[in-house]
Amino acid sequence: MTGGDLLGVQPKTFAYPCGQSFIGRARQRRSYVPLVAERFVAGRGYASETGNLPDRCDLAHLEVYVIDGLDAGALRSLVDVGMIRGEWVITIGHDIGQRGPQTVPVWELDRFCRRVSQDDRIWIAPVLQVPERVRSIRQAENLG
Repeated sequence: MTGGDLLGVQPKTFAYPCGQSFIGRARQRRSYVPLVAERFVAGRGYASETGNLPDRCDLAHLEVYVIDGLDAGALRSLVDVGMIRGEWVITIGHDIGQRGPQTVPVWELDRFCRRVSQDDRIWIAPVLQVPERVRSIRQAENLG
């Protein structure tokens, strides 16, 4: 029985634990990205240094920025650079709160969200919606 069976939902995206997309060590080390590609619409990595180019990103292992401790200006800079490069920017934080080493300050996240939600050039969506759209565009381009 899977977690989806227990909860009555079937997950469509996957988050690599601590960003690790492999099992084993040394000569026995194997990637499980192909398994994620077979079973999920998308797989989210962790602690990347870049965004995702929609026309060539690997939907089974997407690049993600860690935003722990960043202020609204730094968060907006990630989005601005992504827009210049034509990238899909995915962010992740461990906790939202007042303080802590792996915390996004709630007031900074609020300021950031208010700013980007007012910019009509930015599409804000759950991780699942973007790869679904990317896949449909890729399929249309291959058929046409």
